[in-house]
Amino acid sequence: MTTVLAFIFTLSILIAVHEFGHFWIAKRNGIKVLRFAIGFGKPLWRKEIGADKTEFALCMLPLGGYVKMLDEREAPVSAHEVHRAFNRQSVWVRMKVVLAGPAANFLLAIVLYSFVMMSGVNDLSAKLGDVPLGTIASEAGFKSGDQIQKVENEEINGWESFRSAILDHTVAGQDINIEVVDASGIKVNRVLKLSGASAGTLDDRFFERMGFSPLNFFRTIDVLLPGGVAEKAGLKVGDEIVAINHATIASGSDLINQVRNSPGRTLLFTVKNQNTEREITVIPASVGKEGSQVGRLGVSPTLNTDSLRAKQMIVKYGPVDAVLQSLDKTWRLSKLSIVMMWKMLTGTASLDNLGGTLTIAKVAGEAASYGIIPFVEFLCFVSIGLGVLNLLPVPVLDGGHFMYYVAEVVKGSPVSIRTQEIGQYIGGALLLTLMTFALYNDIQRLFLNA
Repeated sequence: MTTVLAFIFTLSILIAVHEFGHFWIAKRNGIKVLRFAIGFGKPLWRKEIGADKTEFALCMLPLGGYVKMLDEREAPVSAHEVHRAFNRQSVWVRMKVVLAGPAANFLLAIVLYSFVMMSGVNDLSAKLGDVPLGTIASEAGFKSGDQIQKVENEEINGWESFRSAILDHTVAGQDINIEVVDASGIKVNRVLKLSGASAGTLDDRFFERMGFSPLNFFRTIDVLLPGGVAEKAGLKVGDEIVAINHATIASGSDLINQVRNSPGRTLLFTVKNQNTEREITVIPASVGKEGSQVGRLGVSPTLNTDSLRAKQMIVKYGPVDAVLQSLDKTWRLSKLSIVMMWKMLTGTASLDNLGGTLTIAKVAGEAASYGIIPFVEFLCFVSIGLGVLNLLPVPVLDGGHFMYYVAEVVKGSPVSIRTQEIGQYIGGALLLTLMTFALYNDIQRLFLNA
């Protein structure tokens, strides 16, 4: 129930804010608004408000919304109201109206992020946990205990800012200069080699795959999945995995990494328990879609909770800094969304990153269960995504209408109705394809565990 309510609340808020942007700018410019609707389908509630008797409605399907304005292209308009029709406004006014929706979503994110940052955000210090062997981070010389100071001269004040800075440079495919203070207190500069990174680097596990994590794991087994590969092979809770294929592993993260990278391959574990040592052969199960499968053993190593507690911190800003930080974060996420969309379109990032309404519903429920601050942060993230999505130059979206108005400015006359109709069909098909693929990913991710 929490998931359903959080999902409905999330979409309703974001849609209402988006449509209010269109509504407010339209009213400010004298355009008559006939209807303000949240959702589609049969109205559950409606009421006429104001001198224009604008109908406000809540409809059955909360998957969108719209603001219907007076427009001669849709119905006859009385002579005394022609000047208030949308189609009679200057191209500059029409541009403002269509851009106001996405702008409202960005503004919502900035305002909410500002309040979150003033109230304080739980974070972890940017001190590295286990760095598994064979990862990009390991090859660059990063080690457990490294305290990250700067990423390309940008000051790092916590794990989230470290992750955000790395992601910015990763999408650009750049090598990254990182300043750290190592476990012995010596300042060191390290270079993370990303200029030759493969297309598969940019997926939802990119940071983990690089080898960066704040967590430290012991080599002992803490959880054993009943009926899993590990249990069937004879492993037990409390067993310590000291080597794989006769190569010593330094941490539980090495165990996780090697198993994930070995789907269907035979691994020889050297296992220690109460001063006795034995060898066990295991073959990790293959999980995931063809071409992106990972190994799964059915175990969890023991987390070093003392190390994790020592890294916990609260990041809090004053009003001015909070606004500046929220502007920066909104810009970073907007830029990231655009770059990732482009990389997915050109094949340099995995389309598996695409998520739809089911993923939003799941994450909304999870965020709500963690508390108000995580939920508000999730709301900001989706609001930015909605703003960016609507700016895409696809005819059925705000960005598509803006594209028509730019063409009108260039050619000196409006784009023909026929051209707009063709664009609507093409845009609708593209959007439907996008939604279908996102739904497919949702089903794979949430129900098929792929």
